[in-house]
Amino acid sequence: MTENEETVPDEVKERPSAFRIAREIVETVVAAFVLFFVIQLLVQNFGVHGLSMEPSVHSGQVLMVNKVVYFSLDGDLARKAPFLQAGSEGDLYIFHSPRRGEVIVFRPPILSNEDYIKRVIGVPGDTVSISSGTVIRNGEPLEEPYVSYRGNDSMDTVIVPAGEYFVLGDNRANSRDSRSWGMLPGENIIGKAWLTYWPLDKLGFLENNPPPQP
Repeated sequence: MTENEETVPDEVKERPSAFRIAREIVETVVAAFVLFFVIQLLVQNFGVHGLSMEPSVHSGQVLMVNKVVYFSLDGDLARKAPFLQAGSEGDLYIFHSPRRGEVIVFRPPILSNEDYIKRVIGVPGDTVSISSGTVIRNGEPLEEPYVSYRGNDSMDTVIVPAGEYFVLGDNRANSRDSRSWGMLPGENIIGKAWLTYWPLDKLGFLENNPPPQP
């Protein structure tokens, strides 16, 4: 070291500059926002209000909705991504389209300030009717262990159109569903009711895949 060089204490050399501190703060904030939006893209909280899904889901439960499981891509990508599952009207699903028996959360096709939760009974192409409370799908009466009271409703046979779904609440005596407002457009579906985490004694994955039905 020459006589013109100054000795800089180690603590001064290691002291971060104001610019570096500001940059780290900005990077942390940006990363937090990115993480927040990614989480919002993949999952969503849903608080259950009402009795329409009793006894499977109770009013007051808080669920995690899996939004990515039904994520669809434009049908024009079929040639480029043959590994994707084709759905109705050429839609492609990264995982799969909504299936019979799954419990879903959606925006109802009627005026409402709340999202709904129901069970998928019919998928595109199915025929569905109800006879004295018994659901008949594709000519076969359904075994529905998740329903405690079927009621006595009857409904003429309908065909589920492409891109739409027939949904019912498990509590048939206290549910506004496809019996009253018709088919559910696929674009209204938010995701699959996946995990219940409140109250804590209900913590766990939802049983929303009963044995396959005709």
